[in-house]
Amino acid sequence: MRFNYPGYFEPNELDGYSVWFPDLPECHTDGDNLDDAVNMAAEALELVIESYIENGRVLPEPSLDARVPEGARELLVSVDVDSENRLVTARDAARMLGVRDARVRQLILKGALLARKQAGVNFVYLRSVLDRLQEAPAGGRPRSASA
Repeated sequence: MRFNYPGYFEPNELDGYSVWFPDLPECHTDGDNLDDAVNMAAEALELVIESYIENGRVLPEPSLDARVPEGARELLVSVDVDSENRLVTARDAARMLGVRDARVRQLILKGALLARKQAGVNFVYLRSVLDRLQEAPAGGRPRSASA
């Protein structure tokens, strides 16, 4: 999926550029020159968006009409984030689903979560976890709040 966010590029004291995203305050980086800053901005943006997705947080809408600070340049940074093939550990999947690790193993065995094993460790496809979160909860015990 493609994401586009405006980034502000401002010359810094090291003859490079500092970059920040007004909609994602945790996303900032630096580059030795403008080209390097653009590449670093794309990498930082991708990591922050992946973090939002993995943690089930709602991404803010890009503010394309914000006022650019004096001395800064605004560039639209575009990244592709592939959540379809991204893997998370079974423990992270359990945390995201609000269940115990053993329940994730059960869901994997019954085919309710798509997973693969690497070096003896279960990894779950993020897309299957997100799909499971969208499903209406089945009857039975409620999800554990402290898992």
